[in-house]
Amino acid sequence: MNVGFDDGFYMKRLSRNRIVISLFGINDILNQKSISIENFILKQIYEICALSFLFDDIATDDVYHVVHKETRGCLFDLNGYRPDIIHNTENPKICNRCLTAFDDSLIDPDLLNKLQNELSRLKKPFIVTIELLIKKCPLLSVLLLFIFGLCINYVYDLIK
Repeated sequence: MNVGFDDGFYMKRLSRNRIVISLFGINDILNQKSISIENFILKQIYEICALSFLFDDIATDDVYHVVHKETRGCLFDLNGYRPDIIHNTENPKICNRCLTAFDDSLIDPDLLNKLQNELSRLKKPFIVTIELLIKKCPLLSVLLLFIFGLCINYVYDLIK
């Protein structure tokens, strides 16, 4: 939903198997780093799924033993300060402390590996990565474009 919660959070656990995610203001934060809203939604779904494997009831307060307040770029960062969502949405991972929590639980290690593989797939599109590279290093970009143009010209002359 695109309506903000009163407490400023973006996810509410309503019951044993119901969660609401608010996208209010999230897109503005993610656009600063060219991160898609889809990556944010997928990251939230992965977090919810992982918590549901850890706990039978995801509305329980035991969830707060897994979620940590400090920002580490981990899937289970609390993100009390909303702009911190950039850190765990741009390149989400599971930190060592959370990996230990999963290892101590009865979760299948293969499932944890699949979750980490899925998280590694959440990346910016290739074209956005190139665009950011061009903005970061414009002279290098012009040099590479020049070299690429010469190579194409050379290949064209060979074919001709």
